[in-house]
This record gives sequence, C-alpha cells and structure tokens, in this order.
Amino acid sequence: MLPNEKSSLITERLTMSVPSFISDFMSIFSECASKPSMTRLCELLTARILAIGKSTISNLARVYGLDPYACPWHHVFSRYSISLWPFSLTLIRLIISTFSISRNVILAIDDTTCLHKGPKVFGRAKHRDGVRSSHGTLVPLMGHKWVVLSIVVRIPGTFRQWALPIAVGLCRSSEFAKSQKKRHKTPAHIGRLLVAKIKRSFPKINFIIVGDQGFGQHQSAKDFSKPGLTLVSKFYPDAVLRGLPQPKKKGQPGRQQTMGARLPKPSEVVNLTENFSKATVSWYGGGERDVEFIANEGFWYRQGKGVVKVKWVFVRDITGTHRDEYLYTTDTNLSPEEVISLFTSRWAIETTFQECKGQLKIESTRVWSERSTLSLIPLIFGMYSMVVLITKDKVTNSTRFPISWPGKKGPTFSDMILILRRNTWEAYLNINTQMDQGTYAIRSSEIRKIIGALCQSG
Repeated sequence: MLPNEKSSLITERLTMSVPSFISDFMSIFSECASKPSMTRLCELLTARILAIGKSTISNLARVYGLDPYACPWHHVFSRYSISLWPFSLTLIRLIISTFSISRNVILAIDDTTCLHKGPKVFGRAKHRDGVRSSHGTLVPLMGHKWVVLSIVVRIPGTFRQWALPIAVGLCRSSEFAKSQKKRHKTPAHIGRLLVAKIKRSFPKINFIIVGDQGFGQHQSAKDFSKPGLTLVSKFYPDAVLRGLPQPKKKGQPGRQQTMGARLPKPSEVVNLTENFSKATVSWYGGGERDVEFIANEGFWYRQGKGVVKVKWVFVRDITGTHRDEYLYTTDTNLSPEEVISLFTSRWAIETTFQECKGQLKIESTRVWSERSTLSLIPLIFGMYSMVVLITKDKVTNSTRFPISWPGKKGPTFSDMILILRRNTWEAYLNINTQMDQGTYAIRSSEIRKIIGALCQSG
C-alpha cells in the first residue's frame, strides 16, 4: 500500500461520527464527566450498538472504522477520570421522570457472576456460578461477582416488567480483600451500602427493595425498616418470632421489654392450618397465577441483633409447578397479594443479566486493571438502561417487531438493540424515508465499513 493510499484510508476511517439521537441523549450526562471523556464514551456506545461480536476495544474499533491497534480508546477507562456515581444519580432521575414514578420506586437487587480469565485481572476470584449450579451441585466460575441494583418499570406495549440497572458494586473475595488490607464485604453488605447512598440522595422517595434470600438477612431487614424503605424477600421457615412486649407496670423494677412471648414458627403455623386464603396474583414472567397463602405478623428475633417487626407470607402455587415459598416484608401495611406480586417482579433482573451477557457480551471484555474493571463493566450494565430509554417509544408505537417467532407477545431487548443498530447505520449513510424507493449511491469506504461490521465472528 502506498503512503498516500494509507493516509486516505485513515481519513476514511475517521469519517464515522456519533448519530444525533445518541449525542442528544448523552448530553443529559454532560456534567458527569469531562468533555473528552464524554466524547469517547459516545463513540464507544455507538460502536457497541453496531458491534455484533465481542465487547473488546479492538473489536469495537474495527466496527467504528478505526485501527484496532492505534485507536485512542484503549486507555479511556485506565487513564481518563470517570466518576460513575454522578452517572447513576442522573440515570435514576431520568428513569423516574420518564416513567412518571410518583409513589413507590421498586428496586430489584441481585448478584451475578461474569467469566473473566487471566492471572492479572483485578478482583478475579472463584465464585459459585448461579446459572450452572443447582441445590446439590456446585459449579465454580473464575471471574467477577457484581451486585446490581435496578429499578423495575413496566413499558407500555410490553408483556413483562423491565429491570433497568442503576448502580453496580464489585464483590471482592475474602482472600482478595485481605491481600488489599480492606474489610471483606458480603453481597448483602454491598447492597445495603448502595441503597443507603441512593436513599441519601433521594430522601423524599419511598423505595421498595426486592431481593432473594441472600439479601433478606436480619441485618438487611433492620436497615430497611427505616422510614422510606421497605424490604420484600424470602423468609426462613424456622425463624424465631416474638409477640408484642408487655408494657412496664408502674413501680416495676428493670427495663422495658423489647420483645414478648415466643410465637410459633412459620412452618409450625403452616402445618397446623387447614384453610388457606386464595387469590390471583402477578407471577414470574409477567403472567398471573392462582395461589393460596397464609399471612401473619411478628417480631423477628436474632440473638445479639435485636428484633424487627415483619409480616411473613406462605405462598403455594395451586397449579403445582412452583415450589412453596416463605416471604416477608418490613412494611406490615402491605397486603399478602402485594407482597407476592412484589417478590415475583424480582425476576426481571434475571432477564436483564441474561440479555447483558447475550446481547451486550459483557463477559467478553478484556480489561484487567483496577480502574478499567471498575468502570467498563458498570457502564455496560448502564448501557442496557440507556438502550431501553432511547428505544422505548419506538417499540411501544410499533406493531411489527424486527425479530419474530411463533407465540411472541411483545418487544424484547433484542428488538430494541436491532432498531437502534438500524437507525445508527441509516444516520451514518444519511438515509431517510424518502430514499427508500429510490437509488442511493454509497461510497467505497462506507461499503468497506458495512462489510467489516457484517462479517464479524461472534
């Protein structure tokens, strides 16, 4: 290749720009980072939308038309100053205003493991793979465990609820924390810290935290029983419950009682009950299910940790396809039907994890330093929320979906990412609706970029 041809090829590679609808959306976050950082983030977001294969920087550079070995993106996360907490706060305000959430904000919390091999990867440890493991078999996975906090919303025209990630925390292993001379924090502890920071920034909003049994510990119930916070999680069948404390009589020595007489355990109450209440509640996946339940209240006691007033609910699926569950909430004013519906809405975050790994290729990243690891993965989770917010109106007003199969009820995240990818290519090629039936000339450089993007290997 001659020098003039090489320089012209580099010029052609740099002609691709960020579409206006992406730059307009990212302008909302303009105060969260410096101008050079926002420029690089907009370019990376555009490249990730267009990319079909892995989420490596080299692959994104190829799609964008840059030299994968000399592009300026390799050091964005390791050298640029990017603070993720302002992004989270801005994203929370945007979601609340977009979906007009005025009463209660439902926060789904869970942890997920992401495969990431390499001896020098920051925070890498051996974790339990929740997807491949079962109750009797433990399948280890070498990588990262992330605690993800998301807002559960319902998009008009869709058949299920959506969990939009807003905050992410890395769960370090005890060995790694000891080597870094830092205190080891469990996933439940990290989740409590994330909720506390969000509540401190939004003191007037009521948050309902929905999590699995790992996040329903006694300490979590105690922290989330404060004003403006409610916890809905799994309960323990053999939990120790106490009644109301007896009032102290006049002249009686000693302190006021903090708990009353011991109550029967939830499993004992269920075994002695013959008549169950029945109701139709919201269920996993956006459907409804006929269930029977028992509900009761009490003070949950743990030795050395005090008591917490809770309402527990035993729920049984009448169809017999789901195992019996014990649930509880720190808000005793919630009805049993509301407790069941709130807990089943937690399943939306599992769908989010699957789509982040399948569509956004979150496990294919190759960053290894501390700053890159703690920046790139949370931004990919946040990209899921951004894609949903950008394409929400387009999938709501559409009657046909780009990806269809028999029995499909509504749009999915694959439809959203495909619509966004198509609009990005159309914006790059300057194609509008009036040119659909006409003839349009495409430059050779544009053809090379399109062919390069379409010929990627997954």
